[in-house]
Amino acid sequence: MFYEGQFYATDIRGKIYTCELGPNPKIIIAIEPPAQLYQTRQNYLVESAAGDFLMFCKNWDWIDDDDEYVEVEDYIAISFEVYKVDLGTREWRKLENLGDEALFIGCNGRITASASTGNSGTAFSRGNCIYIINNSIEVNPDDDFEFKHASIYELESRSTKRLRTSETSTS
Repeated sequence: MFYEGQFYATDIRGKIYTCELGPNPKIIIAIEPPAQLYQTRQNYLVESAAGDFLMFCKNWDWIDDDDEYVEVEDYIAISFEVYKVDLGTREWRKLENLGDEALFIGCNGRITASASTGNSGTAFSRGNCIYIINNSIEVNPDDDFEFKHASIYELESRSTKRLRTSETSTS
């Protein structure tokens, strides 16, 4: 993530690194995580719509259901923890609510947006949620990538709802 003039990255344990570029590039640990982050499975760094440095920590579990698009090796996000990280004071504050912001996570990126206005000025349904657009993909015989499933995690209820994907556009 590029934030306030620096590149940042995280690892599976939640350590945050800064990438110093220049004639002698190097990676430096910027901040160590709280102990409970060592139990998460995937972490995402995101700048909030308000400009805050956030870490989203996803826990997931393997699923097996009767859906024709879900195979035994698929997984679904079962919980998230959200932290506001102050890089200056090196403090982590757990957030219980995102307000009207929503996070969108896909295999090719992530972004936060205001639920009331969205990024393009149009509103979408609700904030305080994390939309996992694509937990996994598969390659079909024509070498096209297709979504296997998507879900929405609601911070207030701490629940995940599977979203069905359609093979046709609804324009």
